[in-house]
Amino acid sequence: MSESKKKVMIVESPSKTKTLSKILGKSLKILASKGHVRDLPKTRLGIDIDNNFEPTFRIMKEKSKLIEDLRKEVKDAKIVYLAPDPDREGEAIAWHLKEVLNLKDGQYKRVYFNEITEKAVKEAMKQPRDLDTKLIEAQKARRILDRIIGYKISPFLWKTLQRGLSAGRVQSVALRMVVEREREIRNFEIKKYYTFQIKCLDDNNKEFTLKLCDKKYNPVKFFDENEAEEVLKRLDGAKLAIKSLETKEKKKSSPFPFITSTLQQEAQKKHGFSLKKTMKLAQSLYEGLQIGPEGSTGLITYMRTDSFNVSLEAQESAKELIIKLFGEDFYKKYYPKKNKGSQEAHEAIRPTSVFRLPDEIKQYLGKEYYLLYDLIWKRFMASQMANAIYDSLEIKGEAKNYNFFARFLNLKFPGYMVLWDEEKETEENDEVFPKLTEGKLYEIISIDKIEGFLSPPPRYTEATLVKRLEELGIGRPSTYAPTIITLQERNYVRKEGKILIPTKIGEEVTDILIKYFPNIVDYEFTAKMESDLDKVFNEEDRVKLLKNFYQPFEMSLHNFEETSSEVLSSLASEKKCPICGSDMKLRISKFGRFYSCSRYPECKGKLPFEDSSNSEQNSNEESLKKNEIDVKESDVECPICGSKMVEKRSKFGKFLACSRYPECKGTLPYGKKVEQRCPKCGGQLIRTFSKKGKPYYKCVNKDCDFYSFKLPGISENLKVEEPIKE
Repeated sequence: MSESKKKVMIVESPSKTKTLSKILGKSLKILASKGHVRDLPKTRLGIDIDNNFEPTFRIMKEKSKLIEDLRKEVKDAKIVYLAPDPDREGEAIAWHLKEVLNLKDGQYKRVYFNEITEKAVKEAMKQPRDLDTKLIEAQKARRILDRIIGYKISPFLWKTLQRGLSAGRVQSVALRMVVEREREIRNFEIKKYYTFQIKCLDDNNKEFTLKLCDKKYNPVKFFDENEAEEVLKRLDGAKLAIKSLETKEKKKSSPFPFITSTLQQEAQKKHGFSLKKTMKLAQSLYEGLQIGPEGSTGLITYMRTDSFNVSLEAQESAKELIIKLFGEDFYKKYYPKKNKGSQEAHEAIRPTSVFRLPDEIKQYLGKEYYLLYDLIWKRFMASQMANAIYDSLEIKGEAKNYNFFARFLNLKFPGYMVLWDEEKETEENDEVFPKLTEGKLYEIISIDKIEGFLSPPPRYTEATLVKRLEELGIGRPSTYAPTIITLQERNYVRKEGKILIPTKIGEEVTDILIKYFPNIVDYEFTAKMESDLDKVFNEEDRVKLLKNFYQPFEMSLHNFEETSSEVLSSLASEKKCPICGSDMKLRISKFGRFYSCSRYPECKGKLPFEDSSNSEQNSNEESLKKNEIDVKESDVECPICGSKMVEKRSKFGKFLACSRYPECKGTLPYGKKVEQRCPKCGGQLIRTFSKKGKPYYKCVNKDCDFYSFKLPGISENLKVEEPIKE
């Protein structure tokens, strides 16, 4: 093929090119845009409000050289295939590429793959299409709206609170949820209550237990201890009359395959993965990993989706494997549920081939890649399997005009549960059914008064916050992870273990937004806006939507500007200047809030903004300055003083620091001690990792430059299994 007739494909990720090159061979030159290439300018709004909200997109500074190279590559190309990811954002990236590369009609085509497998890729290449204007306009409307909100509100937050703060369409609503939950917990009144359960002997003299319930057979809580004591006295010596015994079959439906939000939730629940880690691992599984003789192979379908659709081919493959492994009784025809607002052209997250069993490819995967792939494979297979079936016995009884209830379950047919573990319901008892006779009286052998306390709702975790956002229809699959990561990076919330706790500044930002921009943080308004954005088909729709939003928004901006001084005065203090004794005023700088003498510039007295209500924020900021979150003892000795080192984590990842810090400031890259001594100087060796994740051995002696990827006498497999840095 001559150079003038070459074909070019442009994808987003460089790691994708390896897998696609293996499939498409030398028929195309595959290049990568490395994500977005064009955006609104960083230093100004970039939107002409008066000219129908016309955006001005600019090539990103860091992408200038890349665009030059791409232009040279496509200049004489016969056809350019634009192949970013298969979603709204990917469609927008394809449009931006078309614009910056000056591609004319007929010179380019849009192709996309829900999975990077030979069949899917070659099928997509046979059916290229034009760019989807609807998706492009919808994404453009989102970007413009997000820029207006962020760019217009942020300066007011800087003026009233501190520089560096920001607001966002989804971000601010998510922050409000965390703040309101924290305040609900803070204001929750703990109440003690009592419940009762009784134990009796059945016809076979075996013990069984029932709970005291109301007329609808829900457990009753007694908040008055005297009333609870009265119940105890009345039941003393009573007998239980069996009012009804109902035996029936109960089914537990198999779960649906993963979509983005449920994958994020389950990965955190089962493996403790953060949203960021889950999506990073899933991205690599989608783009392709080296699987032995198969080479670079895409293992899962596209991971940013809210659709439960599954291709017929995938269903047939699952059916074949289920029957082979478990028998025909374990298979059930799959009927996907509809998810409002989803891009139904997508599929749910599933393995690209069910015949690629997790344990068979485990040897080629790092530990965390295996855990996530295993989770996706099992969930998809379970979704295609038969329901679990239980035999259920419900017992309703009465004693002294109090109702009692118990439910017993015995697993009759496991169905999907042979692959997918489910949490047991609290009222279930997997026991042999008691032998009872309806209408018969049974002696109560013990009465238990159980003390309990009303609990506040739990704090949000990343996973439960995503679940709540999805329930309210706020955000989309591609926004969940970056939104919650931004809240943490902006210091609006901090993460303690798995839970999210708002900082003082996060609460103050929320209060200001609720007061001055109620629509921006209103759940129903934001959900409706999300739905309206999905309905943007063309430029006319986009302009109409933005106009309807901007008019009331502009009034809110004006009101806030006029009353912003009230915000500062509400935070005023009775502090006196330490130099001249005059009143102090609260001021804002790029470093935050502080008190300055009201006689400034004649008097330059100032005090830090610190009080009891702000101690939490100061403590958190101090922690951030040190870049320290976790501390765990290591077996490595400090190369300076010989003390034990501890594992710490900074924004750049894990590292080792001397346990005697700040007296000793010895640090090392994160690693594990090995028994062998340095062959060059006899010092201590650690096994650590390069920036690209490749393991190697390094001497900790600062005067020794020894390092090696192999050591004599060590036969361990140096496969990378180090956790991906958060």
